[in-house]
Amino acid sequence: MDELGCNYARFAHYPHTEKMARRADEEGILLWEEIPPYHNINFGDEEVQKLYRQQLRELIQRDWNRASVVLWSIANETDHTDETRNEVLPEMADYVRDLDDTRLVTAACFVDETDDGIVLQDPLEEHLDVIGINEYFGWYYGDADDMEHFQDNPDGTPVVVSETGGGAKWGNHGSEEDRWTEEFQAEIYRGQTKALSEIDQIAGMSPWILFDFRAPLRQSEYQRGYNRKGVVDQRGRKKQAFHVLREFYESEEL
Repeated sequence: MDELGCNYARFAHYPHTEKMARRADEEGILLWEEIPPYHNINFGDEEVQKLYRQQLRELIQRDWNRASVVLWSIANETDHTDETRNEVLPEMADYVRDLDDTRLVTAACFVDETDDGIVLQDPLEEHLDVIGINEYFGWYYGDADDMEHFQDNPDGTPVVVSETGGGAKWGNHGSEEDRWTEEFQAEIYRGQTKALSEIDQIAGMSPWILFDFRAPLRQSEYQRGYNRKGVVDQRGRKKQAFHVLREFYESEEL
């Protein structure tokens, strides 16, 4: 991370060892920490809510005095059309503030594509200090620079792009149009960094992800049991996207 030149990292999607936050303190890295509520959680289940609060409490009580921690996240990629979710998550945001009113509360949400452009339609936004958005323009859908159509509101809730990127297998080369090549992934980051840096409401980004990691369900020709969205592979070898990001970070006034 030091070589990459960034000053912030998202720990996802579960509490990491406390040694990570201690090291972040030493290195001057700002952290987003979170617990696992994700996708098809049954928010109406009382036992789920009890466990939800327990995990938030344990994480915050452990790391509340770590200077590196700046964001507590309460959820990742949950359905903002779920009425029960929209009742429970604001309660969890309030619960976090009861435990620690010195940090910012966030969650990783989705943007929506409309005729008016790319917009935030998640009602949770009004209960968050910072709203994270996961988007994969250029990989799962659209073009890498589509975020330039985001409805920018400089006076609105600050935004961190909490996930963006695409997959590439280290050493697999081709044109910028060939999926799974280092060139394809690097071009995604060129388009994303250009678009995001021109949006005033966006305060930061956390590329998904630093290292390739094991994911047994991913078994395509190029994955073979790994999520290949890392800008570094599982052996520590840097892909072209790593250098694109480093050049971007070096050009920014941090």
